[in-house]
Amino acid sequence: YICERHFQKVLNRSLFTGLRSITHFGRPPFEPFFNSLQEVHPQ
Repeated sequence: YICERHFQKVLNRSLFTGLRSITHFGRPPFEPFFNSLQEVHPQ
């Protein structure tokens, strides 16, 4: 995490992907996502 943030500040790129977008560590909120998906597609 620390190396990734430092690399982004120096080169404006992700150490892991090489992309200019920021890498977000952690898990996404799966339960709210699947609940909203189920509301849109009930079957």
